[in-house]
Amino acid sequence: MRELDLGEGSVKTLVKHMKMSRLIENSNAGMWFTGKGKTVYSKLRSAIPQEMDIPKCSIALGKFNHAVLVKDLAHSIKSGIEQRDSAIKSGAVGATTMIFKNERLLMPNTREDVLKSEPKIHSLIVRQFEPKENDVIIIGSSEDKKTAEMAAKSAALHTISDHEKH
Repeated sequence: MRELDLGEGSVKTLVKHMKMSRLIENSNAGMWFTGKGKTVYSKLRSAIPQEMDIPKCSIALGKFNHAVLVKDLAHSIKSGIEQRDSAIKSGAVGATTMIFKNERLLMPNTREDVLKSEPKIHSLIVRQFEPKENDVIIIGSSEDKKTAEMAAKSAALHTISDHEKH
């Protein structure tokens, strides 16, 4: 995962929530993950192992577009609307969800290869992510880079948490 710039207030709130969830501990010497925190971080890194910026194209319509790979959760994707809504709540203009099946990037519930007419973008995603069957790629789109990135990650986290509920 890439580095993010967070304000002091955001960091304090994040630390407070992480302490309440027993993910971190701290003292005058510093702050560190608990065993539970290490486990959660490890699971997140396994579930969302890669990310990248994507140029504007037919499926990524924002000025800035950021993609994340979500491992083996195609069965958790309904229509992609849930990921789009999560991205919009993060301030994005939208999100595109694709499922990797038979070497193709498909829209949920279709057999349509969404990047058939854009082999360069298809190649970029497949080369960078090396997706496996039933992996999910979510692209967050926004008018600013940070929001596109946060939107993609938010949609990915929504997908993982929705899966964990079931």
